[in-house]
Amino acid sequence: MNKLPIDLSRSKVRVYDLGIFTEQAMAVAKAVGECEYFTPWTEAFPDMPKSRIGDGLPGLKRIKHFFKDLDKVDWVYVTDTYCGDIVCDCRKTGIPVAGAGIPATDLESKRWETRALQAEGNFPTQETHQIFGITNLRKWGQDKKNYIIKIDEYRGLAESFKWYDYKRVKNKLDRIAWKAGPYADKIPFIAEEMLKGIEPGWDGITFNGADLYPTLVGYEQKGSGYISRTYESEKDVPLSLRTMTDILRPTFKANGTRMFYSIEGIIDKQGIPFMIDPTIRHAAPGTSALQTEIIENFAEVVAGLAFNVQIDPKIRYKYGAAVCFDSEEANENWLCLDIPKNLKDRCKLRMAVRVDGDYYAVPGFDSIVTVVGMSNSIKDAVQQVKDVRKEIYAMGLSDDMSGLDDIVKDIEEGKKFGVNF
Repeated sequence: MNKLPIDLSRSKVRVYDLGIFTEQAMAVAKAVGECEYFTPWTEAFPDMPKSRIGDGLPGLKRIKHFFKDLDKVDWVYVTDTYCGDIVCDCRKTGIPVAGAGIPATDLESKRWETRALQAEGNFPTQETHQIFGITNLRKWGQDKKNYIIKIDEYRGLAESFKWYDYKRVKNKLDRIAWKAGPYADKIPFIAEEMLKGIEPGWDGITFNGADLYPTLVGYEQKGSGYISRTYESEKDVPLSLRTMTDILRPTFKANGTRMFYSIEGIIDKQGIPFMIDPTIRHAAPGTSALQTEIIENFAEVVAGLAFNVQIDPKIRYKYGAAVCFDSEEANENWLCLDIPKNLKDRCKLRMAVRVDGDYYAVPGFDSIVTVVGMSNSIKDAVQQVKDVRKEIYAMGLSDDMSGLDDIVKDIEEGKKFGVNF
């Protein structure tokens, strides 16, 4: 077993986060001497909420300035995608850092280039178009049906959406144009054919281009559930899924990328695997929430990524389940969450604080808490999620868990496509 060059329990780590991976920071904090937590918050007229994310959470010391005294920490942990420059700067100055630097992060944020890598490597590649501007997108799509439209980098403009036909997306295009203002005709859109098939995803860790094992593979119902299976070694993983990881491997290897990553994929009726989207960061909400709990040496693995020491994850169960619950109340208000103390480890927060012993979701984000379950049985893992959800409360908190039942059906269907789950 490889060893870290430091005593982790005495080390000081500084976490750079964009606000939604507080639980990952808390998971690391359990194993270190001190864990400083930072999220960007400054602007011309600063508001309070952003400057408070992470405040009072167990093990975290909220700081307001990331670069101040950075030379006094032992290592750095960068959780999200649009922070590749921070990772690169740390490496240049010799600070051990866990995170994905540039250009690895571009694999997620520049879809057209990534799709080109896919085609150049002779991997199965779906029909894809790059279209600049709302006006050109409208012209292109007048007679088009069954595409997925994506916007690189600026997810705040719109998440990926389905283009069944022009009539049904016209209002959405109008809203995007309004939000983009004078830049509406400069937005680079990606239009991809809407493939049909099963959608298992890869949820692993790259270590300089090699995948760490054991690893997770999971099925997700967007926004409504996630179920994972643990694969102990490369030979156990379905070939179709390993094929998708091969698309990214050269970039990871060339750039010494060491970070968690995920791949959304589709395997069609002929068994052909298509990569849909790579996620070069913690995949949220379900996957990343589960990983903090099902990987029992989570902090050691993250530290290994920083210090370039391969620490294989120890995954406690064969199956995991997760559902993220939201509340529109949190878009404008501080939202208090009532979570029984004995169930906190199964309830993973996102943009959160703890004040006077109570947990609050920070205003501005309706995705509140992810409940996780773990077992050597899919049925038990799913039931754990359902049981824990009954015990937590927040105003307006959603309670739909039907996505888990849908995933169970997907798992059975996937077996027909050679995905042993």
